[in-house]
Amino acid sequence: MEDEFLPKQDVIVPQSTVKVIMSCFTMLKNTSWRQLKAETQRERRRNIHRHQFSLVRISYLTGST
Repeated sequence: MEDEFLPKQDVIVPQSTVKVIMSCFTMLKNTSWRQLKAETQRERRRNIHRHQFSLVRISYLTGST
């Protein structure tokens, strides 16, 4: 059922894209929740939204859902 949504052939991802994706994951991993809580409420909300957005973009770029 879910196979319909998968690409019919392997997606070729450039090495530079892989590096960007990996650095995004590293950045997310290094951002602790304590660090986010230390920021103001508005700033924190904006950061969380930005992180969710970057995760969505990463999954879109890698073709995984």
